[in-house]
Amino acid sequence: MGVDLIQEAQRAIGLLAEDVEDGLFYMDDGAGESFHFSGGLPTLLELGARAICSLENASVLDAAVSWRGPSQDPVQKIVILTSKLLTDSHSHFLRVLRMHPSVKKCTIWTSVSEEAHGAHPDTSFGLAAFHDYKNSLLRDLSASSGRRIDDYERTQGQLHDWQASDIEIKFFPVMICSFTKSLFVLPSGGAVAQAPLSSYQDAYAVSRGLPGVEVEEPGPAGAVLLAHCLQHVVAQLDLKPEIFTLGPLANVVGKAMAGLPTPSDGVGHSRRPVGLVLIDRTLDIVTPSTHGDSLLDRCLSCLPRRPSPLPKTFSKLQSNVIASTVTRPPMDVRIIVDSDEAKPLDYTKVGASFPSKPILPKWESRTSSQNQVSKENSELWGGSLSSSWDKRGYEYLETLVGKRTKESLLQIRKWLQEALRQEKSEGSGKGRLSAVSVNELKLLRRALSEKPEVAMRHTALIQLTRAAEEALSGDFATLWDSFMSSEKILMLTAGDVTQSLALQLRDIVQQCVQNIQRAAATRTSLPTDVLSLRDAFTLAIVAYGLAGEGLPGISRGSPFSWEEERSLRDAVMEAVMEGPVGAPLGFLKTLESDLATIWSRDETKKEPQGAKKIQKKKQQVDDDWDRWEGVDEDEEDAEDSEDYTQVRVKAELRDKLGEVFANLHKVAAGCGRSLLRDVPLPVESQMAVGAALHRGLIFKVLSLAFAKMDIPGLEYHASGMTRFLKGGFGRFALRQAKPKLSDQRVLLVFVIGGLNFVEVRDAREAQAAIPGAESFELLLGGTTLLTPSDMYDLLVGSCGVP
Repeated sequence: MGVDLIQEAQRAIGLLAEDVEDGLFYMDDGAGESFHFSGGLPTLLELGARAICSLENASVLDAAVSWRGPSQDPVQKIVILTSKLLTDSHSHFLRVLRMHPSVKKCTIWTSVSEEAHGAHPDTSFGLAAFHDYKNSLLRDLSASSGRRIDDYERTQGQLHDWQASDIEIKFFPVMICSFTKSLFVLPSGGAVAQAPLSSYQDAYAVSRGLPGVEVEEPGPAGAVLLAHCLQHVVAQLDLKPEIFTLGPLANVVGKAMAGLPTPSDGVGHSRRPVGLVLIDRTLDIVTPSTHGDSLLDRCLSCLPRRPSPLPKTFSKLQSNVIASTVTRPPMDVRIIVDSDEAKPLDYTKVGASFPSKPILPKWESRTSSQNQVSKENSELWGGSLSSSWDKRGYEYLETLVGKRTKESLLQIRKWLQEALRQEKSEGSGKGRLSAVSVNELKLLRRALSEKPEVAMRHTALIQLTRAAEEALSGDFATLWDSFMSSEKILMLTAGDVTQSLALQLRDIVQQCVQNIQRAAATRTSLPTDVLSLRDAFTLAIVAYGLAGEGLPGISRGSPFSWEEERSLRDAVMEAVMEGPVGAPLGFLKTLESDLATIWSRDETKKEPQGAKKIQKKKQQVDDDWDRWEGVDEDEEDAEDSEDYTQVRVKAELRDKLGEVFANLHKVAAGCGRSLLRDVPLPVESQMAVGAALHRGLIFKVLSLAFAKMDIPGLEYHASGMTRFLKGGFGRFALRQAKPKLSDQRVLLVFVIGGLNFVEVRDAREAQAAIPGAESFELLLGGTTLLTPSDMYDLLVGSCGVP
């Protein structure tokens, strides 16, 4: 029987059973996201939790509501689940325990193991990290005994006199977001996903959220946490890893994992071997930066995300990790509901409880910078693309992750028609093979949503259809298609010399300049369906990555000539100084106020000046008698000051662009490090005509693995016991042969830095194209799910940010 990530994540929740019953359960943002995808929230209620609350937004009113029914008994037990380091959640722990003076027992579960806490470079704990932290928590609780919290949330009486036996700290081994039974990412709010993968001080770093082009040991803090995390995840899946790595940071993580002891399961049975492949995202930056042919990637890019909790003030005990964390957008999206459709209130008519709002309180009241495409005053229905309380949602995603956009739409239409026939509703239509329009999907969805009792049975399908409509209509769809067209041209050009690639990129920037000039001339904002300067930089990431792949071995400097890159910078300078550039660029954050002043001044200069000149001339003739000496000079000084501001802004802008292009040089260097560019793939002749022009690194690695061919650059890391067998028993002819990746029947590919749905589809296409590859069991994972906008924020938008 194969591995099911969703079932394994739910099985891990059973570890909480003894502590959860009749307890007030708090979880932080990362834990809530993980449990949403694994279906763990209903499981917690089944285990007897009194209520489930947000750790970051804790309130004294949490104890007043019991989801198990009316209860007059005060809360005596609290359970806290955190996805962060204990030190980074310390202030939240204190706040919760001070709010509930009747509590006599507190159990803290953390997804970061005691060994990981002790090995983390930014914490002061030793091998007994949990014991050390408990003592720190007890000291702070004792110091705050009897003190009120604040005027809004007051407690009556004295706090409980906490003893060492009243607080227990435990380790929760699996904190993942399982999109399907074979695909997972790490929760965006957790310590492992937010841990830096490189440092800004590192000359080889491209971003704190991505591996560096080169990594010097000891590696970054994220490598330590990731090694411990993957070790426990693999053990929870009842697998024994054979570790293979591709990339410098992957080598550091693989070496760290090989040195860790295997977690004991207490049973003693042998685990199934798994080929664990760790891949650096930096080796292939092009694939997640492109707008691929995937409906799910479109949905993830266009839909608003769940807002994150507002940050609280930090405690003195808090580690330095929180200051260097990487902001990851939540994986949980929000799906917009039409105003004329049934609202969640209508479902009370059929006696159903509809979870239209997030289960953790106060999420809906927050705002987020990621929600740029959200509509004001709109109802946001449901949560992610799959509902944790509807298993059919996972089945839908499991099918769609392996399909392209057109195939996905045909499949959704088929599901809608089958659902309507099942419910004996009108509008089911006949099965057709023609292309699917957005209006057709809308009509079928509305027919299925007319009756609340019918819609309740097909909520996951209705949400998925509504998400597809949003992704394939309006300005977003137009812009996505424009990106695909521009990227196709760049990929076709990449086969020629890099000069042609630079010319194509300059033409794209010039087009953006013309769009900005046209908007400035008409005094309107830049339309959302045309390429902005931010979009041009997103295409620049693709262009520099393709240029790096065309020049393998490039270590530093630009893949283009000095003249070509200078013309690109000048075009960008012209676009920025011309007027508002549309979407925020990120790296110009410190210059936004000065640029706004320059743009407004330019608008004033465009107004008719004839009347002002006549008035000024008349004043000089008639009113010279009362003019102070030197007034004219002051006016000239003001103009000189304006010129100085513009010169200063240009100088600072030139420096910012220097940092941006230096990062693009590293992008080219990273993509040029891959050794698989010239390796012939066994599936090239079997791929259908019109397949993708650019095949990603995951596709190439798995194609070679399924065909049982050697993979250039792939390193193997033997565990401690394997090294002992190879070295200690060699004299007795018991030397172990180096295992191959193709010898493993279960493969787990984890991309350090993140992956996208196109790569998941590519992996399945590679498996389907090679005879015999169906015997392999394939699991995919990554730090996060990436969109082109995320790649921009990581590579360009963060340039110059301390």
